Amino acid sequence: MKQITLSSIACLAALAAVLVLSCPAGAQAPAGAGAQATIAMVDIQKAAADYKGMKAANDEINKLVNDLKTDIEARATHKLMTESELTELVTLKKKTPRTDPENKRMDELEKIGKTRDEELNTLSQKAEPTDAERARLRELKDLSNKNTAALATLNDDYGQQVDKRRSELQDKVNADLLAAVAKVATQKGLATVIDKIAVLYGGLDITDDVVKALNGG
Repeated sequence: MKQITLSSIACLAALAAVLVLSCPAGAQAPAGAGAQATIAMVDIQKAAADYKGMKAANDEINKLVNDLKTDIEARATHKLMTESELTELVTLKKKTPRTDPENKRMDELEKIGKTRDEELNTLSQKAEPTDAERARLRELKDLSNKNTAALATLNDDYGQQVDKRRSELQDKVNADLLAAVAKVATQKGLATVIDKIAVLYGGLDITDDVVKALNGG
């Protein structure tokens, strides 16, 4: 399952643009600031991994993907069910836990699809079908073709839904990280904060402080 991640390159680019923090005009450094490092670093990957919001974002994406997968699998398996039947079936499949009546209804719906599959197979093999049977065969084939076409469209739509939501959550996590770094830097009177991956020597590591700020500590 694809998770929300922060690539080092993306982090460095974002930090270079946003996290070089200059003290506001007239601002006074905290007492003892002369002995402090004015350049600090943050292990962005660690901060993101320890951020509760990152886990919540990934949990949301995983649930969305699993829900959409349930829908796709149900529609691929039961191509001779109507849209209302499919909607009801998918809703029941996504529900946990289910009651006994709900399980019974789900079985009934799946049996409907299976019965129509058998009916289509039987009618297709008839050498001399009646007019009524030919009409029923066309009806079943039309339903199958309609659902097959809808399934192809849903595959594309669902992929776009997941990508869009993942991008939104990634942007929120990035914004939260940047805001936490800015908050800690301001509190400590730091002029510049960079990603730890870019540091060769020295610098004050404020990663733990950033994680606390992210998680409300």
